[in-house]
Order: sequence, then structure tokens, then C-alpha cells
Amino acid sequence: MIARLRPIAVVAALLVAVGAPALAQEDSVLQRYDLAVENLEFAIASVPGDPVQARDELERAVNALLTLSRDTTSATLLEAMQRTFERARTAVDNSSSADLAVQSAVLKGGFRRLVADSAFTAGAGGDLATAQSRLTHIAQDMGFSAPDMEALAAAGSSLTSLRLAFEAGVAETVAAEMTVAGRLMPTDRAAAYESLATAYGDSLLIQDSPRADVDLSPAILRAAHALVQNDPEAFDTAAATASAHLTRLASSARAGDAGRPQLPSTITAEAQPETDTPEAEEPPATVTETPAQPEQPEQAQVEAEETPAPQQPAQSLGDLPSLDQAAPAAEPVVDLALLRAQWEQERRDAELAALVGELEAAGLPAGLARSQATALMNAGFSSPGAAFDAVAARINEATAALRAGDAEGARSAVAAARSMPGLMVRERANMAPRPRPGKMKALFACPTGCSTPPHSTGGNGLPVATIARPSDQR
Repeated sequence: MIARLRPIAVVAALLVAVGAPALAQEDSVLQRYDLAVENLEFAIASVPGDPVQARDELERAVNALLTLSRDTTSATLLEAMQRTFERARTAVDNSSSADLAVQSAVLKGGFRRLVADSAFTAGAGGDLATAQSRLTHIAQDMGFSAPDMEALAAAGSSLTSLRLAFEAGVAETVAAEMTVAGRLMPTDRAAAYESLATAYGDSLLIQDSPRADVDLSPAILRAAHALVQNDPEAFDTAAATASAHLTRLASSARAGDAGRPQLPSTITAEAQPETDTPEAEEPPATVTETPAQPEQPEQAQVEAEETPAPQQPAQSLGDLPSLDQAAPAAEPVVDLALLRAQWEQERRDAELAALVGELEAAGLPAGLARSQATALMNAGFSSPGAAFDAVAARINEATAALRAGDAEGARSAVAAARSMPGLMVRERANMAPRPRPGKMKALFACPTGCSTPPHSTGGNGLPVATIARPSDQR
């Protein structure tokens, strides 16, 4: 009989173990949250292969955002997440899977914050079971440690206990992600940045806690910028600061410390009339109403924790820099001498091309035109007309010297004209004709002789008649 009942007991145990997640899935808020996270994961998997599918998944996640945001206690969280979605779309357009993973990690933290807000709203309305179910679902998704899960499961008696246990687990999980990012940074910056973005997104869950240090989010952002700029020293400093804030927050939450409000001016203005009145009525109420004392701090704590902190999420969420576009910010050194040399070379190439075109148009072959153009450019002439004017100036000097009777000056002027570098006049003067058949200059170079017909003269020196007179025959 016992053997027959054993399979039934096993099935019953499995149903009990699986029953809590199954019941959680019946919650519409958790269903939308799971779908949004799934859409983000599908979007990451679609880049860079299918950007259209990635954008479709992002739009589905946006629809879930609009539904879940109705219970949020942060007035600026929705706007900040929409900006982060825009950065995610940009990552898809750039085919950057690393940047999309970073933005999606931040968005997952934003969605968890929305679910946590809805849980605390349900708990404030008296539905502690729904509050605990939603917080437990988020804790499982974040990967709470076993002691933190046990503490959260045992804290279902009041909303304050749930809040304290949840904050302690979140702080420990975020600190663990910071540690993972630090270990991955030397070998895999992309994976390290994704872990850091996960830590940053999950820190949104405790950002408004009165036990959180106001420098928590800025410290994580400093670590992100240091990671992007590949600055290990700055990263270690910022990460150590953030980890210290998280450790103090977890200790304060486990100790039940009420903490201090983030916006003392707002809380003082709203709570001052309420605190002054009970002080006057405190003596008689303190002795008689013993159970009211634990509820009053809980009430004040819930009100303080639900007070929105508009500056922190609005300014920080979505400000994580892109890893793909994170080149070092150092401006390149401009070498003016190199730029000037490049510009001079480009100008010379343009003038040389124009000069070659002029010489080719004048009838020179392409090769000779280029060599002569190069010679003219080296001599400082930018056109054939400039070279002609230089030669003409020297010839005019020689002519003027001859007219003045200065033969030596004339020779110097002519020699200067002939010695001008790159001029065709010099090459033609020194050019020797090559003996090639068919060339006129070659004909003069070939050895030839002149011969005259033989003739004879008479005694008186007159030429002898070689043509007989016509016969006088009649």
C-alpha cells in the first residue's frame, strides 16, 4: 500500500514545489514582465542578423512598459526608460549587439522596478500575498542567494519586513554583479560592461530607499565611464565606492534601520504638521497603545520610501555610454608641417598634370611631355609661357649688351639662357643627330662623297668639243 502511495506523494511534492511559480504566472503584471524580458532577449539574439525582428521585439517590450508603468512611484522612470529604448533602437541600427545588450540590461532593471512598485502598491492596499509573490518572482529572476530567498519567504507578515528583506537581497545581488564586472574587465570588456549595466539597472530597485546613499548611482556611472575609457584604476575606485554603499545598505536593511530620507526638504514640509501634533499628544498615547508603535514607523517608512526621487532616476537612467563608440577622448595631434607638405604635393601634382596637358596639346609625345613638364616644374616654371619669357629676358639682355659693345656681357647672357635647367633649348643645342635611315639629320651624319664628270680641255684652255658638228652634207 505504501509502495502504491509513493508515486502519488512524489507528484504532490512536485506540484507543491512548482505551484508557486505557476500561481505567479497567473498574475497579469508578472506575465507582462516576463514577456517584456523575453522580447528584449529575442532582440539581442536578432542583432546583427535580423534588425527588423529586433526592432519588432523592442516595440513589443515598449507596449509592456506602457502597461506596467501605471503603478510606478517614480514620476520620471517612464520617460527615462523611453529614452533608453531609443538608445536601444540606435544600437539595432548600428548593428551593435554589445550596446544593445547593455541597454537591454538597464531596461530589465527598469521593468523590475515597475513590478516592485506594483508589489508595494498591492501590499499597501492589504494584499501582502500578491506583494510577496511579485517580489519573489523578481528575486528569482535576479538570482538572489539562498539565504536572501529564505529571508524574503519568511518576511510575509508585514510590508515593512518584505521591503527590508527585498532591499537586502537586491543590494547583495548588485554588489555581486559589480564584482563580476571587475573580474571580467581585463579579459572581456563587453561582458564586463553587460554585468555592470545589469548592476546599474537592478540598482533602480533600491535607488529611492532611505537607506541608500545618494552617491550610489553616480558611483556606478563613474565605474561605467571608466570601463568604457579602459581606465582600470578609475574603475576600481568607483566600484569600491559603490560596493561600500551597497554593503551598508544591506546591513541597514537587515538591521531594520529606518535610514534617512533622500529629500529632507520635501519630507519635512509634508510631515512637519503630523509630527508636531503627535508630540503634544504623545504622553497619554505612548503607555496605552503599545501595538500602535510598530505600525507608526512602518507607516512613516512606507510614506518616506514611496516619496518619489525625481532627480536620481531621471538624470542617470539611460546615460550609460556606448561601448562601441567609446574611443579614447584624446584629440589627435595635428601635424601642421605634414598637412602643409601634403597640400604642397597635391598642388604640385595638379600643376604638373596641367603642364603635361599643355605640352601634349603642343604636339609632344606623352612620355616626353611628362619628362619636360617635370623638368620645367623643377626649374620653377608652371607653364611653357613662363619658360619662354625667362629665355626671352636673357636674349634681350644679350642684345642690349651687344648694342652697348659689351661682348662679354652678351656671352654671359646667352650662356645663362642656355644653362637654364629644364629648358628644351639646352637639350636641342646639345643634341647630336643619330644616324638613322629616313631621318634628315641622319643623312648629314652618314659618310658621303661628291664626284664630277670627267672633262678635258684643249691647248688654249677651252673645252674640247665633245659633240660633233652636224655633217655638212647637202
